[in-house]
Amino acid sequence: MANNNDSFIREVEEELRSDRLKAFWDSYGTIVIGIAVAIVVATGAYRAWDWYSNSQANASGDRFMEALTLAGTGKTDEAITSLSTLEGDGYGRYPVLAAMRAATIRANAGDVPAAVAAFDA
Repeated sequence: MANNNDSFIREVEEELRSDRLKAFWDSYGTIVIGIAVAIVVATGAYRAWDWYSNSQANASGDRFMEALTLAGTGKTDEAITSLSTLEGDGYGRYPVLAAMRAATIRANAGDVPAAVAAFDA
């Protein structure tokens, strides 16, 4: 007899839990789905922005390294031109690095007044 009472009580408790869960889902289900969709969209947007930012920084870094290679091989005019271009349309901190490196190349080439002016700027 006690076993029948326990199973009946368990069954009633399960039914109550089920009804509470259904009532909760009916009240807040669309909010839960909306939050889940917002999280997925935000994550996708962040990953897209991260990919774009990294690709732009990588491209600027490659251009910076090419300019350094030109400077290392003695092609100072081409290196300064390349660094000036990078200074104008580079991404991240590469425009600042390009300006400083171009000033250093000018100083090493003997154009100290232009280098000083570039460092002051």
